[in-house]
Amino acid sequence: MKNLLATLLVLSCICSCKKECEEYANPAPVCEKEPFVLDSSSIDLQHYVIRSDSSSVHGVATSIKYVPEKGAIEWIGNNGVSKLYGENYFLTMANYQDTAWYNLEYWAFLREVINVKFDPYNNCKQKILDEDAYNQDTTTNYAVFLMNADDFRLAVWKIDMEKDNQILVTDFDKVNNIVEGRFELYFTKEIDNSPPSIGSFAERVEFRCGKFKAKIFEY
Repeated sequence: MKNLLATLLVLSCICSCKKECEEYANPAPVCEKEPFVLDSSSIDLQHYVIRSDSSSVHGVATSIKYVPEKGAIEWIGNNGVSKLYGENYFLTMANYQDTAWYNLEYWAFLREVINVKFDPYNNCKQKILDEDAYNQDTTTNYAVFLMNADDFRLAVWKIDMEKDNQILVTDFDKVNNIVEGRFELYFTKEIDNSPPSIGSFAERVEFRCGKFKAKIFEY
């Protein structure tokens, strides 16, 4: 009888864990049917481009970039997953002002960058925190959003801890080591180095209904 009860308890735990994962596996965020721009002069709603390089061969990242009180645009970026700092994996999504980068440094014309620490081999919803939380507990995931002018850092946004920030792996190609997934990221501005000629960046920036398809580089 004791063995039977122990077995039932284990099965119950497994089922509850699986149920929890399945509940998280299908987030249904509210997305704009069509991007809209209320302020066409906003420096936060500029369209940037991607490069036709190795990071776009397997896929790119897309999202609705929403800036409260200013509008929303369709957002796109090159993407890739790299293994850094031991066992940590980072999804990097970036775009550029121009694609005329032949024989130039990789950061030439670099504009927007989103870095997300996550586990590409975990197909449950993964909560994304800010870098302060990561510094206190390095097992947690975090993200940061950067605005650059080539290699100069114009602004930095950290995760808004009051929002439900998440990333979810939806498919994994073991043969080619390619991961696909979705993300919802909400940022609040931490640093603004923009010159007066540009003006200040938005206090909050959101990336809704995000999708990515990226190669995992194990180095």
